Amino acid sequence: HGVPSALLMATARALLLATEDSETPSGRVRRANRLLCRDVGDSGRFMTLLAMEIRPAEGLARYVRAGHDPALCYDPAGDNFAEWPGTGIPLGIEPDYPYAEYAMPFATPGLVLVLGTDGIWEARNEAGEMYGKARFREVVRGVSGLSAAGIVAAVLGDLEAFRGARRQEDDVTLVVVKHL
Repeated sequence: HGVPSALLMATARALLLATEDSETPSGRVRRANRLLCRDVGDSGRFMTLLAMEIRPAEGLARYVRAGHDPALCYDPAGDNFAEWPGTGIPLGIEPDYPYAEYAMPFATPGLVLVLGTDGIWEARNEAGEMYGKARFREVVRGVSGLSAAGIVAAVLGDLEAFRGARRQEDDVTLVVVKHL
């Protein structure tokens, strides 16, 4: 989305990193949002975010959603996808918004946790068709036996092949965490 969006993201990242380690994910997001609201004022600028902390010893993933698409967890043993719940408005809109924290189990070996931006499923090919979440899930399902890096490479490779010669219109970010 250009330089202004990149600067907003860098500012939000710095605000999140500057929080105390002892804070909870929701505490860090609330603090960053409050400070970001001061910075963007009435500019109309905002940012979606999904902030997550995985605690392997507890078998939990704790997270906060701020207007971002949900995390998607694929369980190859049961061949099912689950969109992790949660609500929250984007950062930079309401300084006192009470972001909630959610926790989901993440203890089963083989689970594949996928976090992506809408630039993936909203990408269009030369015929104007969208990549879509169904295709995204099918690719993740088909390559779930690979490493996390392998899954990222496979999805991005399939997305590039799907787009063909059509120019990328939106940012594309994909994070995959695989429980070993």
